[in-house]
Amino acid sequence: MATRAKPLYDNCMMQAPDGEVLSTCDRKKAEWYVRKELAEIVPDQPNYTIRLKFEPKGRSVGDVGQYYQMAKENRCVVCGEKNSFIRKNVVPRDYRKHFPLVMKEHNSHDVLLLCAPCHRTSNMSDDNMRLKLAAICSAPYTSKENPKEVRVESMKDLRKIAKALLFGTQIPEERRRSLEGRMRKLLPLGTEITENLLNIYANISTCVPNGDYFSQGQKVADYYRIQPGGLSELERMWREHFLRTMKPKFLPELWSVEHNYKRLEINTLILVYDFSEFSVGRIRHPYETEYSSFNTDPVGPRLAGLQIPVSRIDLLRKANFGERFGTGAPIFFSAILNYLSAKVLQFKGNGRTKVVRQLKLAVQNDVELNKLLPARPDRRN
Repeated sequence: MATRAKPLYDNCMMQAPDGEVLSTCDRKKAEWYVRKELAEIVPDQPNYTIRLKFEPKGRSVGDVGQYYQMAKENRCVVCGEKNSFIRKNVVPRDYRKHFPLVMKEHNSHDVLLLCAPCHRTSNMSDDNMRLKLAAICSAPYTSKENPKEVRVESMKDLRKIAKALLFGTQIPEERRRSLEGRMRKLLPLGTEITENLLNIYANISTCVPNGDYFSQGQKVADYYRIQPGGLSELERMWREHFLRTMKPKFLPELWSVEHNYKRLEINTLILVYDFSEFSVGRIRHPYETEYSSFNTDPVGPRLAGLQIPVSRIDLLRKANFGERFGTGAPIFFSAILNYLSAKVLQFKGNGRTKVVRQLKLAVQNDVELNKLLPARPDRRN
């Protein structure tokens, strides 16, 4: 396997508009932001540094965020070799590609540098882990147990006979008649053997797609989706396997076997994504009191008497009402909507009243709402 011609880490710094460090990035990405006038170069810095001209979607929080802010060395994390290295995916890509988007994007934590000898050793030890997962998840790993294609012996015989008849110019006539007889038995009744037919069967594929074939990575990912630990447990297993088999001495500071779990927990707290996207990772929602399989309606709001789930309120971010929102804003907004809904139901009457009338009555008969939404001239009563 070819080693990298250039370093992986350029350690360029990216800052928020207020100067807070967001993360490191490569030089090409930093220059793209500057070229598109989305950022400006910050002078007098030890490393190439840019400052964004817009508020980013999220900021660095806790040890998880600090990991992406730290400069990293271009050397093998196992033996420390600095001259040549190869990217190593701690969680192999044939598993990671079946994870949900929130567990794949913006996650360079599991991409490490190894020298060529260490990379070969790691890949060989990964085969043992794959076989272990194959046994746990009933997902065969070897091509012998789970082939992509199945060889059809009759097609193989047809191809051999067709090639012999087509290119065997010195075959005795008796042998030729024998081969033609065998070929007719394998073909539909009444098929005439012509030179064109022989050309077709001489180049025919002897294998057909295996309808029962499955990707081992897909089956393993599907298995862990419904387990108590979710896909986060599968990530943890691969990281622990890497630590146990390779015993790296030069891992980046703050590298952790629970990194993605902590990162996703933080994202649920600041509501970067809808909670339903985190269910396969088994991330505890900040308003949940217990886990529940693929439950997208948090338990906490129900216990608090809220009918509108906090996790589903994305209006604040999507409507651009402000540059930043605190973690308590969606909770407060959910409570307001819950309160207004209760007032509307209070003045519902016999159920035939129009919704506009219900809202108007709710506002007029409540001191706080009437102050917040003063009456306006309206042609309707």
